[in-house]
Amino acid sequence: MEKLIVTITGIPNEWRLAAFAIAGILLIILKRVRKPPAIAWAAVFAILMIGVTPFFASLYALRSRDSTVYRIRVTVLDPQNVPVENATVWSSLGGEPKKVPGGWEFDLPYATKPLDGNLMLYASAPERYLRGSRRLKLSADPNPAAEITLEKDSSATVRGQVVSPNAIAIPGARVEVIGYDSESVTTGPAGDFVLLAHSAAGEEVGLHVEKLGYHTVNQLHPAGESPATVVLDRQ
Repeated sequence: MEKLIVTITGIPNEWRLAAFAIAGILLIILKRVRKPPAIAWAAVFAILMIGVTPFFASLYALRSRDSTVYRIRVTVLDPQNVPVENATVWSSLGGEPKKVPGGWEFDLPYATKPLDGNLMLYASAPERYLRGSRRLKLSADPNPAAEITLEKDSSATVRGQVVSPNAIAIPGARVEVIGYDSESVTTGPAGDFVLLAHSAAGEEVGLHVEKLGYHTVNQLHPAGESPATVVLDRQ
């Protein structure tokens, strides 16, 4: 039935207009005939249906689609392609993910489908500092499936201030995330700095801070919005 509806609604507009034109010409001719055969009227009716049926088929398809629910199955895998059962899953269209054997399921009304059909699916395993996403193109299939492979989250930054033991800002100190010395920055007038942490929010990173005339400091601090305070002592 669905394939038939798709076929009917796919009849080009040119054919529909041609059907109406032919039916109109036949009606004019039949009106001038005293006793037109029944088959002639049947032919006119059939030709009219070519023009009219796609319109009603489109209405039927639209109504059917509006009542359709996409049941989207999502499987989450870690970097070793092992299924993750305790991930957090969400979508760009909202919806409450239901835990099902082997993954999650979103029930999304067809009416929420974006014009371009693109749906973004997201997943994370915060305790392992993993996250991932997958773009899914929604089509006529009401039961699509998608796999999301998680990767190490390294999107967070680490920020803070370098000060003296009496809390006076120290400008001009060089700060780096250990292992990424090529990305070092120099503290500003307020002793502040911001660096890409190469880690997830909440994950501890090593900071290396140095300035001529001061003792070098290596200090651990969690990446994210919580600022670090690094104290430098004079030599």
